[in-house]
Amino acid sequence: MTALCFSSASFGFGYDFLLGVRSQQGSETYYEVEYSDGSKQEFIAGNGLVFYGGVLLQPLVVVDWLEVKATLGYQSVRDRASNAEARFLSYPSELGVRLNHDRWYLGAGMLNSFRTSFQVDDQYTDIDVPPGSYFELGYSIVNIGITQLTYEVEGTQWDASARYISLELAF
Repeated sequence: MTALCFSSASFGFGYDFLLGVRSQQGSETYYEVEYSDGSKQEFIAGNGLVFYGGVLLQPLVVVDWLEVKATLGYQSVRDRASNAEARFLSYPSELGVRLNHDRWYLGAGMLNSFRTSFQVDDQYTDIDVPPGSYFELGYSIVNIGITQLTYEVEGTQWDASARYISLELAF
């Protein structure tokens, strides 16, 4: 961990950069695409891979069991066929805290998604995503967790909560 000190006093902060990938399993179908051959593909709110980067801040160097986590990610789910293409796109962000003990950590915080949309062929639908929350438990570079999130389009809501497993590298 790199430490920066603002003065000769014991006040300062440390930081690590963070890169991660998360596999999420969502909960509720929000769209079903039917193709010309009769096959169907469900889009489940919260499903997919999320690639993210961010920072872990240690507010006080003398308190090594507390970190602040801030991330920004990219999530895209796509399905193609000869007669149609469907795509979900979102930029999720997290701001939370972690409590550390040895290589174990417990985290919780706020989750938000920006520019969330769904596209079928040339029709775009913007999805409103009110702020949600996340909870995680991790050891070393692996963590598991849950998200609490809702998608909303023109008054219709879908539960976008998900279970996930992540691999995170801090450097």
